[in-house]
Amino acid sequence: MDIKNTKPKTKNELIEEVKELYEENEKLNQTLEQRIKERTVELEKTNKGLEEFAYVATHDLKGPLINLGCLIDMMGSEAIAEKKGKELFSKLKNSIGQLHKTVFTLNDIIELKSSLKDKKERMNFEELFNEIKSSIAKQLEAAQASIKQDFLQCSEIDYPPLHLRSIMQNLLTNAVKYKDPNKALKIEVKTTESNGRVCLTVKDNGLGFDAKKYGIKVMRLFTRLHTHVEGKGVGMYIVKSIIDSHGGKIEVESKPNKGALFKIYLNEGKNE
Repeated sequence: MDIKNTKPKTKNELIEEVKELYEENEKLNQTLEQRIKERTVELEKTNKGLEEFAYVATHDLKGPLINLGCLIDMMGSEAIAEKKGKELFSKLKNSIGQLHKTVFTLNDIIELKSSLKDKKERMNFEELFNEIKSSIAKQLEAAQASIKQDFLQCSEIDYPPLHLRSIMQNLLTNAVKYKDPNKALKIEVKTTESNGRVCLTVKDNGLGFDAKKYGIKVMRLFTRLHTHVEGKGVGMYIVKSIIDSHGGKIEVESKPNKGALFKIYLNEGKNE
């Protein structure tokens, strides 16, 4: 720059330049503040989930690990009789099984967290649901399940494939897990669409629960209302995590011994 040929700025020009810089700085500050607020909300949600996850994971892993240590020490004793040894081996096998289930459950959650920003694809509900039914055909047969499905009102959606599969499979296996042992399982699955918001509804005639008392709490991590059912109760937590990431919502209707109805709003509406 040639300083000699640079004309000195007038007072008004300097004032106008300072004003422009000030306004630009204000816009940058507002943008930064908004980003910080959004990120803070995200971190608060994530931290809350991680704290709950860490606590429950530690609790669930600690018990089986302590049992394993004690049982191995006892089995190392030379004074163990054959019958006693078989009993200890059975307990050891059970503890390993519990640990195995917990580790694989945690792995599923970690994989889910890493996939929450997967790209959307055009998904056909009926094709995917039929694939899921085939993959758990033995479970459905054992439960004597009859399934009524209706995807005519909304046949497709733009959604990450892994997410939609996980939602539909967990809802279906949840109905199988909590079937009433005194009657054949009936499941109704359908989709509807209103103002751009797609709703997946799954209804069953299973054991049910007190929705007024528990409501959405059934979707918390490691929650099980029927303790006689095997598993870690993580399926519905996964469903809720996916739905939350897409701005959707979940509504639950149920009564003890009267089955359950899950309304899964998969996305946000156009005017929301």
